Amino acid sequence: LICLAVFLIYAPSLFSGFVWLDHKQVEEGSLIARNYRELTEGFTSPLQSKRDTYYRPLVKASLSIDYQVFKLNPFGYHLSNILLHILNSLLIFLILVNLTSNQEIAFLATMLWATHPIGVFVVSWISARADLLFSLFLLFSFYCYLKFKENSSRFLFFYSLSGFIFSLMSKETAVVYPLLLMAYEMEPARAKGRLSLLPYFIITTLYLYLKIGVTQRLGSGVSLLYGQPRLVFFTMSAAILDYLKKIVFPINLSMSDAFIKFDYLNHVAAASLSGIALLFFVAFKKMRKDYLPLFFLLWFFILLIPASNILPAKHFRAERFIYLPMLGIIYFLTRLLYKDGLRKFFILAIALFCCINLIRQLDFKDDLKLFTRALKVEPQTKEAYEMLGLYYLERGQPQKAWGYYQLALKPESRYFSFVDTFGVYNNLGVISMRFNSLPKAIDYFKKALSIRDEALAHLNLYLCYKKLGDLPQAEKHLAIAINQDPGLAEKHSR
Repeated sequence: LICLAVFLIYAPSLFSGFVWLDHKQVEEGSLIARNYRELTEGFTSPLQSKRDTYYRPLVKASLSIDYQVFKLNPFGYHLSNILLHILNSLLIFLILVNLTSNQEIAFLATMLWATHPIGVFVVSWISARADLLFSLFLLFSFYCYLKFKENSSRFLFFYSLSGFIFSLMSKETAVVYPLLLMAYEMEPARAKGRLSLLPYFIITTLYLYLKIGVTQRLGSGVSLLYGQPRLVFFTMSAAILDYLKKIVFPINLSMSDAFIKFDYLNHVAAASLSGIALLFFVAFKKMRKDYLPLFFLLWFFILLIPASNILPAKHFRAERFIYLPMLGIIYFLTRLLYKDGLRKFFILAIALFCCINLIRQLDFKDDLKLFTRALKVEPQTKEAYEMLGLYYLERGQPQKAWGYYQLALKPESRYFSFVDTFGVYNNLGVISMRFNSLPKAIDYFKKALSIRDEALAHLNLYLCYKKLGDLPQAEKHLAIAINQDPGLAEKHSR
């Protein structure tokens, strides 16, 4: 029933196209290995380029398998995402059945999670494959760990460790998994056998050593806590309240990462901190009879640690960050509110989630719908302006693209909102070249290089200087481009 329901709910996504990063990662092939050598290189190099901070070899392997079967037909990639979500839903149901004697609560919580509209961001967006894979292997590892604790089977323990390794190879978020196991073992009745956690911490240490060796850094390169601990603490407190509201009332959902900054204790941060305190008060109060509400509350907060901006990522917050963590809140509330007389309430909630889910999937039909929706929800979403600029540039409307790129560069210090400034400046240079304004184009390409030293900007400078007849400068930038990316330079210099 779970499999059928999830498949039917997400079936419309099968007919969506490539959107956003799908164009680069799949269509342009930055995450596609076309032969065995490229596939093995994915295990010894960063995800997309030498400057990439991500090490996710199984994501590249997964998308490459899809490519071998479906080539550039988005139907197949969407099918893979849906099947992975179905597997995650089944594992959640098995875990909940194992943890609680009440199969009805397990079923209701699973269905609420599986149909929740927040999941659309991950399931309907091909480039969110990392979240699906990381969740699949982490859930598999946890299920095997639970069964291992029942019968002490070494095979199950080995499977659990293997699942954890695969989860780490899918997304670095899995590094907090040993803390999740610690939370599970905190129940007084499980005081014995905690030494079994040691291998998970050893694997985490080895993984971090490997990741730093491959990417040359631990995080994204942004200063710890953005260099402003108070700002991050109060803003993240408000972000958690926003996450909780969207789990309970999933409205105004979008790809927007824009979030207003708070560097003081205002009413939003205070409400969030008070709400968190209340949740833990209720969980501790019930702990004597039932430890699971506290464990699943910890599930939410522990799995949210990688997205808490202690080590900042590109996006301060995003709905996809709570794809797996939200299970904790959903189970907590289901367990708290479940009574025989409230079955109709849960069935109504699932039905409502399904309706909102279907509407939300329409946003992922194409880029225009996805990014205009984001700006409707939050006009400060700089990345949406950037992507709409690219959308119109690729469709031969450079003047309209220019306007969106200018909006993407508009200073806005009140919000966290990511934008690839290099890409914006580079494409403004491309538009200037089209209008034969070469000095202005050169200025934009140099601004792009001041953000990030990449072959594409050097190659564009080569084209500008070549048109101006400045051959020494042209040859200089061509040489740099060839050194940085021989394939790109050769392709465009023919």
